[in-house]
Amino acid sequence: MSTSDGPGKLEEVKELLADLKTDLKDKRLSAQERLECLEELKVHGRDPTDADPIFEVDGVKVLTNYAFQGATVKESREALRVLANALLLKPATRQMLADLSSGGTDILSRPGAFESVEDEFLSARVLFLLTYGTTVDFDALVTTGGLATKLQACLTRHADPSPTQRTPALGLMREMALAETLKLVFNVAHLYPATLGPMSACTAPILALLQNMKAPPLKPLVPPITLMLNALLNLDFTTSTSSSTPTGPQTPLYADAVASLAVERLLTTLDDATKNMAPAALDAEALPLVAVLRKLYALGSLTLQHAVETRVLPAEDERVEPLGRSDRTLASRLLRLSAGADAPRFGAQAAVLLYECSGRDAERFVRNVGFGHASGFLANSGLGVPQGGGGSGRTDVNFVTGQLLEREEGGEDLEMTVEEKEREAERMFVLFERLRATGVVDVKNPLREAVESGRLQEVDGEDNDSD
Repeated sequence: MSTSDGPGKLEEVKELLADLKTDLKDKRLSAQERLECLEELKVHGRDPTDADPIFEVDGVKVLTNYAFQGATVKESREALRVLANALLLKPATRQMLADLSSGGTDILSRPGAFESVEDEFLSARVLFLLTYGTTVDFDALVTTGGLATKLQACLTRHADPSPTQRTPALGLMREMALAETLKLVFNVAHLYPATLGPMSACTAPILALLQNMKAPPLKPLVPPITLMLNALLNLDFTTSTSSSTPTGPQTPLYADAVASLAVERLLTTLDDATKNMAPAALDAEALPLVAVLRKLYALGSLTLQHAVETRVLPAEDERVEPLGRSDRTLASRLLRLSAGADAPRFGAQAAVLLYECSGRDAERFVRNVGFGHASGFLANSGLGVPQGGGGSGRTDVNFVTGQLLEREEGGEDLEMTVEEKEREAERMFVLFERLRATGVVDVKNPLREAVESGRLQEVDGEDNDSD
């Protein structure tokens, strides 16, 4: 077999398809010969150059016959591999396959379509590609074709920790199958919102999977974790299919134990992400992580919510310095990012999480994070800033910064380098300006006063006394 481009390759492709088409009628090829023809087409089809017949209606029709009516499982899989490559490389073939597979129902009814990781990979990949630019009725495939049930079964199998599901021989194929299934779950739930009810049956097994997934701390947001988070974004977490008009109590679709373990994994991942990822990367990659954590927190038990609050809200021992200044804890990093401009989208989500973990109560929010950090979020969100700053609820804390007053008065542990003092001065300037802009508290920015009065001057770096 020659795999080079040109007239030779084109002729080989034509001959292979002609032999397979003739064999559909007279069955003159042996099982091994059919398999070899399909394997050769697969190799040729990896590059569409001089392989046009594979991507035309007649070629897709031949391959569809072998994929869904093949005499053996191997023939069916090999034909489906050729089709999967074709759908990826030539989008026009997607509608061809949709028309020739009874609107995708033949893919679901194919023997063993989702019963092994190899068949799961092929079926999920083909269906995923058919979610783009085709007339396939995924609403029907989900509600009457059983697609949601099949996907739930696949994800449950992936979440099974038993040795039979963890054999090294299936390792790579299992990872590939899981990735395609998660991508299909995301697309169907996102593009076909009417399927949300049945598709949300996938929520529990994805959470069960998530609790066991570990990623390197330096690169915490990698597949399949990112694919799980994306899939969960579009799924309902309760028995109610409408979060805007619930008809009854919001009952979680998962066990609290599963949610608790998943939350621990999410918090660890968030800790690693804020510690090791650049702000721009957080803005681009970490939003689903915070969004899923918020969904779980909203429905969680008091125990689960307390576990989240303990990690994301500043602890008492952090008040030895202005809140948000340290890099030591997740709470401090979230607070700093929520008030900064380096990661605006992530910071906004972090602020919402902190507010929700404060019971959606403005005064409690101020007590937890300091008025300086809370005021901007409350004002920008139209939530209303507590009158008089809301107070801190205690007389020993600076209500603006959240720092203990006794540690504000020159405690030994607060010695700062010149760079730290400059950063702190800049941060305090922004906090006072934010307070002044709210109009709620009449404060004068001491730094601005110093500049305007001439007591604080910019240093130009030159020694003017050298003359």
